[in-house]
Amino acid sequence: EEYRKAVRKIHDYGMEIIGEFVFGFDGDTPDIFDKTYEAIQEMEIDNPALNILTPYPGTPLFERLEREGRILTRDWSKYNLWNVVFKPKNMTPEELLNGTYDLNKRLYSPSNIVRRILNSVKLGFHPCKSTISKNIRLWYNQFRK
Repeated sequence: EEYRKAVRKIHDYGMEIIGEFVFGFDGDTPDIFDKTYEAIQEMEIDNPALNILTPYPGTPLFERLEREGRILTRDWSKYNLWNVVFKPKNMTPEELLNGTYDLNKRLYSPSNIVRRILNSVKLGFHPCKSTISKNIRLWYNQFRK
């Protein structure tokens, strides 16, 4: 509820909301993707961005997952927020990867993009322009993956 209030307040001041969402934490289960979709839609997040939890070498997260035998690869080129490089606790690596990709496709469907752009018109010229630019860029990026 606190997030909802904050989003409304920020929108009231004519600012867009860029929401960054990370999936793969130990408490995440496969239903996290539907719950996140519903929250993004309900709160009218203007520019949602999705990432997969990435345990970068040298971080406490990497060290913990390594101790637990959950690091899947040391191909550092895959440590880019869009590949699963560790074994999640409550879903398979495939569920994490596919859930993130599928949610991204749902969020950046043409109808959702149009809805977000129309909602951003009330925020003013610059937030609307930014929302159009970011949404079109993220929609386009779907086809390059």
